[in-house]
Amino acid sequence: MDKRFVGRWYIERAIFERKSEKDDEGYISVKIISVEEYLADGSLNLEAKVRLVVKNSFNYIECLADLFAQVEWKVLDDYLYHKVLSWDLKPDSLSIDEEIIDGEQKKIFFEEMGETFNFSKKDNYEIIFCSEDRIVLIEKNSSGDEMPYMMNKTKKLLSGYKIDI
Repeated sequence: MDKRFVGRWYIERAIFERKSEKDDEGYISVKIISVEEYLADGSLNLEAKVRLVVKNSFNYIECLADLFAQVEWKVLDDYLYHKVLSWDLKPDSLSIDEEIIDGEQKKIFFEEMGETFNFSKKDNYEIIFCSEDRIVLIEKNSSGDEMPYMMNKTKKLLSGYKIDI
């Protein structure tokens, strides 16, 4: 294991922000704020707050969820590899056109959201910079776009941060 990664890291990243091709005013935005704890045995515990916003001609949908995941990690040839072993998405809030959605509709929406984002996958990130308190990675999305993000060493758990997502 690469000892530079061992420890707890605070990360803010936009998975994607994309304008709709069919709707000039439409877009999809996903933002994740997480604390990830990399352990020397190659396991990783992830706790995150996820925000999804979808705007189109018909609706404005906004939801927040808590994400927990167990991941395996390793570093090879300047790449960080993740393999998600298990994950759990816990609904926090859901609104459609500023109307709060609860109950069964909320449950169904979050089940579909989890299937859409397929958190159970393998990812790899190019390591651009790595020091004892900061790591910069680049991930390529499905469109081939490069998405850089920074990991900052922390002692806090996610609950120790004021999250404004």
